[in-house]
Amino acid sequence: MEAEPVPLDLSVDLDSLDETELKMRLMQMERELEYVRSDRDRNQLYLTRILREVDQKSPLLMSNKKDYQRVLQSHEQLFLKVEASMRRCQKAEMEREVAARGRDRIERELEDKLERDLGRPVERNGGGGDGGVSKGGNVVPQDLDQVISDHLVTFQDIRELQERNRSLVQVVRQMTAELKDTKAAKDVEQRSLNSKVVQEMERQLDELKESRKRQDEMLVTVTGARHAEDQVKTLMADRASRTKQLDVASDKFMRLSGNVVRLQNHLEQQKNDALDAQNKVKDIALANQALKAEKDMAEVRYGTLRYIT
Repeated sequence: MEAEPVPLDLSVDLDSLDETELKMRLMQMERELEYVRSDRDRNQLYLTRILREVDQKSPLLMSNKKDYQRVLQSHEQLFLKVEASMRRCQKAEMEREVAARGRDRIERELEDKLERDLGRPVERNGGGGDGGVSKGGNVVPQDLDQVISDHLVTFQDIRELQERNRSLVQVVRQMTAELKDTKAAKDVEQRSLNSKVVQEMERQLDELKESRKRQDEMLVTVTGARHAEDQVKTLMADRASRTKQLDVASDKFMRLSGNVVRLQNHLEQQKNDALDAQNKVKDIALANQALKAEKDMAEVRYGTLRYIT
């Protein structure tokens, strides 16, 4: 790179200079002019390179601008989805609160029922009397709670009475829970038993049909004999009796078949209810996972958007 020449002093009067000084001054001015031209060329090349780079990067800038707009639109859509998910979450929370209040209400009702169960024998015995089994005389119980209360063990000590009664109620409820747990096995056993009964009824029905067929053959055989009139009457009466038995057996078979169908429908309904409950739990879990995934994606996109901006 050439050194910048020393600028000339333009305040000097040229008429006072001789020819040698004028030539030297002219050469210096030419050097200055050459330097200015070279500097202009360098600046021109630099500006040309900048313009070329701008032209090359213009599509990329436009693409980045379009990407930014797409990211902004996606962020807005994602924000709307997050709002919708938040509304669904709030709705689910409200439903959960309603269910919790219903559960609390049921628990309070059960506690009140337990207190009534524990207090009814005390009220009936007047808070005293000899220990032993509470007797209500010939009073007919009005509901199941009164039936349980009529058989609660009472003592002279009220606290011991309440503890024993509470233990009895817990045992009854535990037995109820165990009964509910074994209900499915009992239903399967009942279905198996009904199937065996149906098979037995079908076997008896086939035997009755075979017996009726044999009786018809015997009737055809004896009708040709003159002395077989009494036998024919007996066979006809027997046939009528067997026919009646066959009709009764058919009715029993139809009723039993109806019971089997109703039992199968009941078991199918219980199975569908259990599947519906499992599907609801899965839907809630999937909704929570989707909400979490959307939230994570929103945070990632929001962080990306902040990084881009």
